[in-house]
Amino acid sequence: MLSLILALAAQVISPSISQAETEQAAIQEHAEHDIDLWQGLRTGMTPQEAAAVLSTVESVRKVKVVNERKPNDPRRVDISYDGEGYVVAGVPFQIGATFASGRLGQAVLQSGELCASTFPETFQPIRDGLAKKYGEPAFEAGELNELEILIALGESARLGRPVRKIAGYRSGSVAALVDLTISREARLLPPYGMGKMARAVWEFAESEQRRKMLACPGSSGLDRAMITIIYLPARELDAAIAAAQEASKRAAEDTSGKL
Repeated sequence: MLSLILALAAQVISPSISQAETEQAAIQEHAEHDIDLWQGLRTGMTPQEAAAVLSTVESVRKVKVVNERKPNDPRRVDISYDGEGYVVAGVPFQIGATFASGRLGQAVLQSGELCASTFPETFQPIRDGLAKKYGEPAFEAGELNELEILIALGESARLGRPVRKIAGYRSGSVAALVDLTISREARLLPPYGMGKMARAVWEFAESEQRRKMLACPGSSGLDRAMITIIYLPARELDAAIAAAQEASKRAAEDTSGKL
């Protein structure tokens, strides 16, 4: 869902327009290149400008601009921290920034793996903070409670991949897209008829998995969740929602007359 939303939001259509429309577009583009995304990061910043702002953020120790010769590479800044990361409500986040043509387009916060068994309590203060800043979500994929987590974990186990829950917040010209990833990791089973080397590798991997299990209450550490928050211009979120609604409408087209 997240990749679909971002892909739709990234689509740009450039029709033939008049001189007046060209001037208006230039005015709008200038305004959109001055949107305060997060903690002083503004759209249109160069990597060097973004690095200077990021270096003042709490818990950030050093920011380095990388990949100078690749202006469209999304990983343009490398950030090191004092401690585990930028901490919000007890959750450490890594900070990211994405660039297009050497200009800042989005800011990103991403947590590490969190215990799914306590995730509703962990996420609630973050959700409350987003709602206080932006208002109630423009859309939200259901209530996040213990039952919904269990259902998502079961679906993850059945599908063999993470399950995502998406929410979108907006206020004025900026929006925050929240991607919650919920996954259940399968237990490692010893391969049949493996040799000594393979057994040694499996034993190491199995011990790491056991350690991961014990890191969460009730030895539930194979059930994990992760939070990603993407700050972007509200127009991109609006365009993504409109495109998704149109796609859903086409998918629900009445085909009875053709059958």
